[in-house]
Amino acid sequence: MNKNQKVKRQSKKETPKKVTNAPIITTIEDLVSDSSVKDKRSKFLFGKSFKNLGCIMIVATRGKYVERKNIVCKNCGKVEQIETTIVTGIHPMVVDSWDRIVKPLNHPFFRMFAVGFEVADAYNVVIEEILRNKALDNIPFFLFVEDDILIPSMPNTQGPFLELVKLTDKYDIVGGLYHTKGIPPTPLILGTPGEDNFSPITEWKPGDIVECNGMGMGFTLMKRSLFEDPRLKTDGKWFKTQNEITDFGAVACSTQDLFFMKKAVENGYKLAVNTGIILGHLDIFTGEIF
Repeated sequence: MNKNQKVKRQSKKETPKKVTNAPIITTIEDLVSDSSVKDKRSKFLFGKSFKNLGCIMIVATRGKYVERKNIVCKNCGKVEQIETTIVTGIHPMVVDSWDRIVKPLNHPFFRMFAVGFEVADAYNVVIEEILRNKALDNIPFFLFVEDDILIPSMPNTQGPFLELVKLTDKYDIVGGLYHTKGIPPTPLILGTPGEDNFSPITEWKPGDIVECNGMGMGFTLMKRSLFEDPRLKTDGKWFKTQNEITDFGAVACSTQDLFFMKKAVENGYKLAVNTGIILGHLDIFTGEIF
């Protein structure tokens, strides 16, 4: 055998045979439909009912603050200012009520606290921190819980959190019902949609889902997408406790919750209160619940 024949034989061995009629499988659905697995005992069903219920519960609490009082001396009439540092925690009745939230199984649900901030600053700081953290990108809901709110037990339901989640197919901000601390207590369901006001809405029955322009943030669920919308920021902030003179000379006053919700409504977002979730509003100094 000469050298040329040897080279030809080697090259022939190195040439792979072409495989014809081999199925090209590109997806799981193709694999399942392929005849080679049709006789298997497993059955695959494909649906779209899974919903990501991951949530961060956000709690703003005072921590400690300075209380100032003027005291008048009975003998000389001199006025002196006394400063007292008051350290506060979260009332045990409030903490105990958090167990009634009923967290969804197999979904991330955890708490973040902001301590010692003015409430608008607290929410801005926490939201900024969440959006910066890539590990939290897959969390679709933020649950705002105030440190004087008592969450109810709700027998024969999936719990107050999931009762709010049910409404998020239609609404962007949803909350439970609670009242102002005062006599008479006023339900915090504010502003008829289509009207530019935050007047209390009183025409509803217990258990109704009431669409509105605003509510308190005592137990309020918001979609993450709200905070990814640049239209809802004012001077780089979502929340602002407003007490100022406008350029037109008018006095502008607003709590941080209504300041944000007004902006949300103006940009087409929808809000509602579930009046079947009845929250307690605790006066931590007197023990009264409204």
